[in-house]
Amino acid sequence: MDADLTSLPPGAPRRRLGNFSTPELASRVRAALAEAGIPSSGEPDPVRPERWGRLLDRLVHLTGVPGNRVWVPRDRLREASGVLARNRRREASGGGSTPAPGD
Repeated sequence: MDADLTSLPPGAPRRRLGNFSTPELASRVRAALAEAGIPSSGEPDPVRPERWGRLLDRLVHLTGVPGNRVWVPRDRLREASGVLARNRRREASGGGSTPAPGD
């Protein structure tokens, strides 16, 4: 049941929060988002309504472009970015452990 609360259902509008350098880093980001109550996913929406978006997602998959992407609900992108920024500031001051996208 917890997995349902932290993952995005198919068809939910989503935006890519970031492309992280390692799977471990993406996992830590997803854990920080789950703590804040923001669902996330490691995969693009399989039933994305935009035709060009589905085509681009498929192209990225077929070419094998490396990356550890994290997707969040479209309407909560700013909130998710804020969570990562706060965690990054906390880490810089000697606290938390979740870096921001691109680290």
